[in-house]
Amino acid sequence: MTRLTKQQALDFLPSVVDQEASEDEKLAFLSFIEKNEDVRKQYESALRVKKLISSRCPTATAPERLKKEILSVLVHMNPEDQVQFSKYRDCPPETSSGGTLAGTSSITGSLLLRYLSATAVILVITLLIVDLLDRTSSHIPYETYVVEQFAAEHFMKAGGLIDPHFATQSTQEAEKFIIDQYGLEVIIPEIRGTQFAGVVMADFYDGFEVPLLEYEQPAENETIYIFAFNVNDLETNRFLQRDEQAVNTCKLQNDFYVLEVGDHHVVSWLWQDKWYTAISNFNGYDLASLVEPLNYTP
Repeated sequence: MTRLTKQQALDFLPSVVDQEASEDEKLAFLSFIEKNEDVRKQYESALRVKKLISSRCPTATAPERLKKEILSVLVHMNPEDQVQFSKYRDCPPETSSGGTLAGTSSITGSLLLRYLSATAVILVITLLIVDLLDRTSSHIPYETYVVEQFAAEHFMKAGGLIDPHFATQSTQEAEKFIIDQYGLEVIIPEIRGTQFAGVVMADFYDGFEVPLLEYEQPAENETIYIFAFNVNDLETNRFLQRDEQAVNTCKLQNDFYVLEVGDHHVVSWLWQDKWYTAISNFNGYDLASLVEPLNYTP
């Protein structure tokens, strides 16, 4: 499989999004973006735009005669240009007499310039419409991701302790670090039978960074993750949402909700205006019983 440069990957991006790339080109592109976050984000953004346009602007297939008429109009814009579009050899433009034009093998510079200019105008108008819909439509069907499910995916993908950005066994020091670095006031819970390991500033989803609190249980060789979120940040993020049942359940300080995600249990609770989502290899109710402020006995 051919290894792409970044420029080649960017050149392939539109055809991959539009599903017009060959299988080899698609595989080469997907292989490249596995290691290039910048192009990967551009690809994901283009997919979201395409999905938005498809959902808001339904399309229909143009009849074959329309293609011929458009080609004919382009030719007659400059009668002295004899044009043959190799891409459309099976449907040459018609002349006024009903025949076809005797063709040359290329498009002249002036005609190509007008064609590209028209294409650019259409592209600009499309982007302006997308931007307007993005800013003004409250009911656009964005694809959303559930916080609890994403937390489980992070845990399963990491497979253990991640080196903390701020390693400490002191929850008070960790709370001060999070305030100093990110202006976020969180209560770091005590978990019985564990040792606090520190704070990872995790890229939870597409640049949305949150504190990941890590705990170790040496006797069991286990790791516990707790992601801490500002509720306001979640409510204003169009791509992330909390599990609906968890939100409805967690009202008081001792409330918690256990969601089963695959083979794992994710425990969520609300303290003040912070949302906590914990994940480990434990049964969710056993994990909740270790979180002292929840005061839960199984």
